[in-house]
Amino acid sequence: MSPRHAPDHTTDCAEQTPLLEPTRAVFAADGPLAESQPGYRPRAGQQEMAEAIADAIDARAALMVDAGTGIGKTFAYLVPALLSRQKVLLSTATRQLQDQLYQRDVPRIKQVLGSDAQVAILKGRANYVCPVHLARNLRDGRFRDPKIPARLRIIERFAALSDTGDRAACTQLSEEDPAWAFATSTRDNCLGQDCPELRRCPLMHARQQAQKADVLVVNHHLFCADLAMKDDAMADFLPRADILIFDEAHQLPDIATEFFGNTFSTRQLLELGRESQKIGNHDAPGLADWPGLYKQLEAVAGRLRLALPSGLLRLGLEELLSADAQDVNEWLVDVLPDVDDALEAHLQTLKPLADSSADLGHLYERTQTLLERLRHWHTAFLRATAKTPDEALILWAQTTDSHAQLRTTPLSVAERFAQAREQHGGAWIFVSATLAVGGSLDHFARLMGMQDAWQLQVESPFNYPDQAALWIPRGLGNPTAPDFPDRVAKQAWPLIRRNRGRAFVLCTTLRAMRQIAEQLRREAGDDIDILMQGEAPRHELMKQFREAEAAVLVGSAGFWEGVDIAGEKLSLVIIDKLPFAPPDDPIYRARSQALQRAGQHPFRELSLPQAMLALKQGAGRLIRTETDHGLLVICDERLRSRSYGAQILASLPPFKRLESFAEALDFLKEEST
Repeated sequence: MSPRHAPDHTTDCAEQTPLLEPTRAVFAADGPLAESQPGYRPRAGQQEMAEAIADAIDARAALMVDAGTGIGKTFAYLVPALLSRQKVLLSTATRQLQDQLYQRDVPRIKQVLGSDAQVAILKGRANYVCPVHLARNLRDGRFRDPKIPARLRIIERFAALSDTGDRAACTQLSEEDPAWAFATSTRDNCLGQDCPELRRCPLMHARQQAQKADVLVVNHHLFCADLAMKDDAMADFLPRADILIFDEAHQLPDIATEFFGNTFSTRQLLELGRESQKIGNHDAPGLADWPGLYKQLEAVAGRLRLALPSGLLRLGLEELLSADAQDVNEWLVDVLPDVDDALEAHLQTLKPLADSSADLGHLYERTQTLLERLRHWHTAFLRATAKTPDEALILWAQTTDSHAQLRTTPLSVAERFAQAREQHGGAWIFVSATLAVGGSLDHFARLMGMQDAWQLQVESPFNYPDQAALWIPRGLGNPTAPDFPDRVAKQAWPLIRRNRGRAFVLCTTLRAMRQIAEQLRREAGDDIDILMQGEAPRHELMKQFREAEAAVLVGSAGFWEGVDIAGEKLSLVIIDKLPFAPPDDPIYRARSQALQRAGQHPFRELSLPQAMLALKQGAGRLIRTETDHGLLVICDERLRSRSYGAQILASLPPFKRLESFAEALDFLKEEST
């Protein structure tokens, strides 16, 4: 089905919908926004987007909007949504954006509109203090880090005074502090309705508020987890809504892929064993050999890890079935039944004790779930070894130095989303600055199973040719060569020195990131701070970058998007190479093979669109406001030499093009003066 485009209200025959005129009035030069916001001025792109969303809400349609940076997309979707007086679910990519919507943007629009809508925020359970697990770990927890008990006392005091128990509100500890793992629950160990502290549970309180809200702010992970629970016929924890709005929607397909799959891990086995030993000794001492049961799970977990190659790896079906030097296939065939037997023995031990306490009952259910996950993967593996694989599933494994995961992932999430939309109904609005590929949103529509969705592209109001320039260095050679990161660093350093830092270096791999950061540090000495992803929590790195007189941040995937540094602090962005997916990635490889079987071209249909969207995100770090200026450097000559280079360049904003190193240096000199 060919896509529909949002109604064009510049024509006399455009259909007028009930929400259109009130929305248009809010954005007028003399409207409520202008009256309440100093310096407000109407933006044609923002109004066009808001009107399209109003139409989609009235038509209960799906709408996909590629909104260029600076449009003001948040207000463009909040105004018609709140004017509708319907139930609204807002989903965004990160907890930080959730907090921004809940604490700043939604209250601001409520005030402008005089709305009395009840607003709530809901995050995943790991964001809320669990009174049971906090008390248990304070009582008898054993910690490798001697600082953990003191930090748990801080969390205890915070929880006693907090209305929400949301870790983001705890000012004395970072959200990434390891102590939170001992003060929160997981889906596996949460007692749910059987919890003795249910009335004091911050998560349950947040869910109750969510059920009553007119506007609920969630994140994509939570939304996808809710859809996955519906697939398992489990109870909903997100209320139904008339309008669903997804900001930063480009992340949805990947997040959904993660949640719609199945995972069994050695870490889950060990955690089950530890919890069973702790709870069994407390609630049913002497009624089972709790240390022996733990040792049994520990033994099979170790054997399962040893059945797979060592290192940090993602192993696809080809590697799992190959008869390589480590005989992965034979080892798995040998060990998986033993893991099954150990879990079955654990289950039978817990079965007669499950009614004696809520904790033991939950451990019994948890063991059942883990056994089902193992058998799901094992069945898929046996089918694959028999040459009759389930072509709707991607079978793979992931390893670290000490743990292993056995995973199944859906080949596509399109059908799941299409079914969810059909069952749910209402208006579905998808918004991002990076949805369009080659001037069309068809690629995203196919990923989401919504080829009938309306499409709208709204250009950024920024004057890119005047504000920014793009330079593609020559002579750096093959981007896949082992020494390519060193050549990138050598090329980058004179630019960084001329710009007095104020730069991001965005890398496509962690190896390249470390190589480039190491070489830049040798060059920079004490003159410029070289910050690297992973050496501190993300928020702390951003704080250091903003506060430093001269700093460079070298990062990988985590810094290509969702980072907003406006003004002079960031005026140089260097990207090492085009962000193509690794060809040996098991998910990418399986989807490529499926496209080939369907007679399609994997590079054109999958690899190239993904790279274009990722590159747009990275390039988007440079210009964040109408007064920003800066230089983008992409160190990949394939943009010049390959036929697809022109397509990729056309997907970027219309930066001024520079042709030489001297021009790039001169541009930075001019920007610095």
